[in-house]
Parts: sequence; C-alpha cells; structure tokens
Amino acid sequence: YRIIFIPKVIDEDNDFWKLLIEGVEMAAAENKMELTIVAPETENDYEAQNELIEWAIGQKPDAILLTPCSFTETTPYAKRVTEEGIPLVLIDSAVDEDIADTLITTDNVKLGEVEEACAEGNLSRVLLPVDAVFGHLKEVRILKDYQNLVYNGNPFSESQIGQEPDVPEGESRFRQGEQVRVYDRERHFIGIYRYHAGKQVFRVEKMFLDTETAED
Repeated sequence: YRIIFIPKVIDEDNDFWKLLIEGVEMAAAENKMELTIVAPETENDYEAQNELIEWAIGQKPDAILLTPCSFTETTPYAKRVTEEGIPLVLIDSAVDEDIADTLITTDNVKLGEVEEACAEGNLSRVLLPVDAVFGHLKEVRILKDYQNLVYNGNPFSESQIGQEPDVPEGESRFRQGEQVRVYDRERHFIGIYRYHAGKQVFRVEKMFLDTETAED
C-alpha cells in the first residue's frame, strides 16, 4: 500500500508536528506501507499545499492523508481526491464540506500522552490507528469460532461472519472484488480481504494483525 501524507508543515522544532509525523511514519513502518511525506514551507500556505494535493492525486496512491492548511481554500482540492476514487483521511483539521472518508482529531490527545506512547514505541496507537486509513471500506467481524483461522491469513466464507437481519438468506451483501476491513469479535483489526463472488469467500490482501493484542 502506497500512502501520501500532506501535513501543514514539516517543523522539527515544533513538538506537535514532530510527534504527529513520527506517529504516521511509525504506523507505516509497522504495517509495511510505502509512505511519502510532502508539505508547504509554512503552515498557512494553502496555495502550496493545494499544488501538493494535485501532485499527490497524479501519483495515484492507495490513500492520501491530509492536514488542511485552510478550512475553506483546501476544500476544492480535497474534493478532487475523493472524486478520483482515492481514500482521503483528514488529520487534526477539517474542511468546510463533509468529503473525507475518515477524520482523525488530536484535540483530545495531550502532549504528555503522545510523549509517553513515543517512549513505549507505540506512538501510532495514539495518533493514527492503521485501520483509520481504510475507513472507506465496509467493516466485517469474524464469528468467534473462526477467529484463529483468519488470524493465520486463511480465506473465510460469508457464513463465518454471520448474516445481517435485512439481507435475505442466500443473497450476498458484497460485490465481486470488493475489499473489506476484517476484525475479530473484540474488534482487533486483522487486515484487508477481497470478496470473490464465485465461491463466496474472502481472501487476504494485506494482514495488519497485532498478534500480541489479539492474544490478550
């Protein structure tokens, strides 16, 4: 997976930006994602950031992470991201239209908590849960009896996730080739799977499971 992160600025002397960027880098490294970070030279330079957004769209990444420089002036360019079918995750700041797939706010995260998580080597947990990048995908939870099967990256069928009440028996609520986010019953994120309609099974695309968390 290729991710492009466009913060307002890259500033090594600012604790907030330094820790936020480290959190994104850590999350990408832990989950073997290819990460590119580009930013304007100053926080308020929305014109430069808009040019970077246009550039990022042209790279056709799997997702774009963005901390908008402007509540209004960034909106048309952020909208282009979603119009091109690229998942958009806004971090810390919003725009004046509800266009993002996911919005992650850091207002309720104290700097002390961030520094503590950094010392523990677990900064990504505080700043950027990896499944937030895939918030545009449908969520699927595995029935408890089949969790160990999926922990090992094995395929699973629709019957192993249960049937929603409003879906008639024998019909599928998934499209051929559709990607989904897969969780266990305790909502530990397992990975991204793709649906194969012919055999009505899901096959793994990318595993993200933290095995220590799943075993707790």
